[in-house]
Formats: sequence, structure tokens, C-alpha cells
Amino acid sequence: MKVEFENVNLPPEKILPILDVLTGLCLHSAFQFSLKMEIEAYRKEGKPCTIALIDMDWFSRFNQKMGFQNGDRALKHTADIILHNIREQDLAVRFTEDEFALIFPNTGIECAYDLVDRIRCDVENDFEGLLTVSAALTSCSKKCAIREILIENAKDALRIAKLEGKDKIIVHNDESINVITNSYKPTVMIVDDSELNLKIIEAILKPMNYHILKVTNGKEALHYAKQNDIDLILLDVMMPGMDGYEVCRQLKSNRSTMMMPVILITNLNDKQSKINGIEAGADDFITKPPNRIELITRIKSLIKLKSVYKDFTDIESVLFLVAKAIEAKNCYTKGHSDRVSSLAVSIGKRMKLGEEEIEALRFGGLLHDIGKIGISNRILNKSESLTLEEWSKIKAHPETGYWICYPLKKRLKNAMHIIRHHHEKLDGSGYPDGLKGDDISIVVKIIAIADIYDALITDRPYRKAFPLLKTLQILQEEAMNGKLDKQVVNQLVSSMNEHISIKKDPVFSRINTLSELPYASPAMFQAIHA
Repeated sequence: MKVEFENVNLPPEKILPILDVLTGLCLHSAFQFSLKMEIEAYRKEGKPCTIALIDMDWFSRFNQKMGFQNGDRALKHTADIILHNIREQDLAVRFTEDEFALIFPNTGIECAYDLVDRIRCDVENDFEGLLTVSAALTSCSKKCAIREILIENAKDALRIAKLEGKDKIIVHNDESINVITNSYKPTVMIVDDSELNLKIIEAILKPMNYHILKVTNGKEALHYAKQNDIDLILLDVMMPGMDGYEVCRQLKSNRSTMMMPVILITNLNDKQSKINGIEAGADDFITKPPNRIELITRIKSLIKLKSVYKDFTDIESVLFLVAKAIEAKNCYTKGHSDRVSSLAVSIGKRMKLGEEEIEALRFGGLLHDIGKIGISNRILNKSESLTLEEWSKIKAHPETGYWICYPLKKRLKNAMHIIRHHHEKLDGSGYPDGLKGDDISIVVKIIAIADIYDALITDRPYRKAFPLLKTLQILQEEAMNGKLDKQVVNQLVSSMNEHISIKKDPVFSRINTLSELPYASPAMFQAIHA
């Protein structure tokens, strides 16, 4: 807000004192004058006006512990956060030593609350819980349009915010004071069989204002994870009984816990241990003793990602239920989407894809066949060859699924490409858009291969499941013919080769690369339905 004072002809050296030298914000006098003008506008034109007082919690203690120079830096940084979050028309003022005041012209309580809450969250995050802010909001109304009373109302609400435990936002309405703070605190579960390690990590996290849940074994961790909405799990690898890898695998394979971020913490720092952690589905890997800043940074990043999916949960649950219902129409495809998703994620991690691409594989794999909702059971369970009309209905399911999920395109992101294009081929012979080569994204290429693999390796109404070696031969032939991505197929072969059950096969145990696989009969691939 540009503040226009009554005596605009004052020389610069007389105007300068209206700005606080430390923070660059206006001083108390600017707030009083501007509030007076906004109240007059409310009385004459009915324009709403909301004010806020923001007080820094624990500031005296911070000064004593960290020193006054760091206290000044904290005040300056808080002022910068305030300026970053408010709008051009708003006014920010240094009200007292550690208190700020804001005026939101032509703005109601709800909008002003959102702006102040962003400030509160940014302060908590930037200072890692060492400093927080409490805030109070009040606005002009028919019952209260007097400057002095509005300020007193805001001060009363701010006192309550302090008494309620700080880090809160209080609204003073005409007749009451309401706490509308963000009462949600992320829950972090620490799993370690060492009581000392539990205390060390708890001490690191204590300033972050998290709910801390401490667990001493893997079995108990799985129980609590299924019973509670955990925002992040810090999981020790070396535990008696069930180790961290197995706990992580079970968490990531369960629908109710698979979205909980897991950080593995261990004394082991070798390459194979990290590979084991990635293959178990871990979201991150930290060695002991954990560096405080590194640990907090990674935790905040993963909790933020979890919060993005929190809003998505209810909607995605409906879509996943629909996807499950479609699979239930055909007993042969039960669990197909889960398996495709899991295999695709495993391949993606082996290929060191980014976090966003891994999530696309997870969601895309689960939802890729959702477009089959409109296809009759008779067609899906048909054991004979499909007619041209029936085949056209099958080929329509990727586009149908795409439009079903279209309202969620901003959240599903690259998973939308998977849903629409998982039957595309590198040579342009796929459907529905006939994409070629690099026009097909890597996540689509991975899902396409995982989808075909699972279709071949399981029983279908029109044929029995192929043995593993024949399945890989078919995929190899399609790659050699330029239909599937060779690199992805090689990764699948390598993945299969690492499983104990596969190594027992005397033929397969000697196959290390795609080029070493013998050609399959073209007739084998002809047996694949959509």
C-alpha cells in the first residue's frame, strides 16, 4: 500500500523516519493514519477492512540465547516473509519491537486469514521451529468501526493466542473470539530398537513441533502405521526380527500405507545397502549419525510431498475403487493394476527416475485400465477371438480412461500420459494416437512393458499363462522389432534375473542381457489381448 500522508511537502530527511531502519517497514504512525483512512472508507462506501497483529513467539528467549545481532536478523527475515506474502495494496508496519501490524484494505476475514497463515507457516519452516509467530485478526463491522476499539480487539485476541500455546491465529468477531489455528501437526514415527537412537532423533525433531511416535520393532511399526495417518517414518535398518528393509517392503505394498514416506537410517553406507533400500521402496536413505540439517531438510521435503497427496486421497480412493471394480469383472485380471504399478515403480527406480516420474508410474499403473469401465463382462471374459466391433471397444479404453481422470490432470500430471498412451508402440503401430519414438515418454514405455509382462505371465480366458522365459522372449522380440523400448526390457530382465526363483532356472541364469535371449515365435505375441 502506498501511504499518502497529510503533509506531503516534507523534505526527504523528515519523511525517512516513517520507515523502520532495521526491517524497512513503516512505523506505528503509518498504521494509525492508514487505519483511520480505511475506517472512513468503510463508513462511507462499505468497503471491508481487516487488520492483523503478528507477534514473534519466544523472541526474548531467542535474543538471550542467540544474541541480539541474530535477533535483529530474525526480525528482518520475518519482515521479508511478511512482505513476500502480502499484496501490493496491503500495508505492513513494525508495530512494536517484536510485533508487526498489517492492514488489508477491501478484504474480508477469510482472505486475510489465508495471507496471515502463509506468513505463520513460512516463519515456522524458515526458523525450523526455533521461532514461531502468533497472530490476531479483526475487521470493521457495523458494531465496531472505531480505530481504538479495533486495535484493542486485536490485542485481546493476540493475548489469547499466546495463552493458548502460541503459533496460532485468533479471530476477534463482533461477539466472540475464535481460534482458527492450524492445529494439524505432522506425525513422525521413529522406528529403532535402540533407546539412545530414539532419544537422539527425537531431540533433533523436537523444535519442529511434530507429533513424535517412538517404536522399537518392525512388527509394532506396521501395526501403528495401519492404525494411524503417519506423515513420515524414520526407519532403522538393522533391527532384530523383522529388519527395516522388510518393514519398508510391507509398508509400500499395502494400499493404506504405501503413500507414507519412509527414510531408512542405518550405519551401513555401502552401495548394495542403498540399492536394497531403493528396491524395498524407501523414499530416502540416511546414514548414522544423521546430520541435523540434512535430516530436517529431507523430512520437511517428504512431509510437504505427503501433504500434497493428502488432498488427493479422497478423490483418488474413488478412482482406485472404480479400477478395482473393473478388475473384479474379470477374475483373471484380479490384482493386475497393483502388480503393474509395483513392477513399473521397481523398474523406474532401477533407472534412477525422479520422484515425480516414480509417482506417475505408481498412479498410472493403478489407473491405466480404468477406461474399461464401459466394456461388458462378456467381452472382457471372452475366450474366443474378438470381433472387429468388440476389438474397437477394447481399443477405446485408454482414451475413455483419460477423460474419466481429466478433471484431476493437474494432480495426476504424467500419469495422465500413462492412462492414455500405455498401448502406444515405438513404431507407431499402437493406439489411440499412433505415437512414435521419442513422442512416447519414458514412464509410458515402462508401464507398457510392465502391462504386457503381467498379461503374459498370468492366466487369461483365452489362454494359459506363459512361462517366464517365453514371456521375456516375447518382450525381447517386440523390442528387437522396434515396438518396445530395449533399455526398459533390459532392466526388466535384470530385475527378474536377481530373484532367487529365477536364478534356479539353468537357462535363465546364463542370460544377462537382452541380446542373449533367443527369438520368440511371432505367434506368441499374437496371443496378447489388450
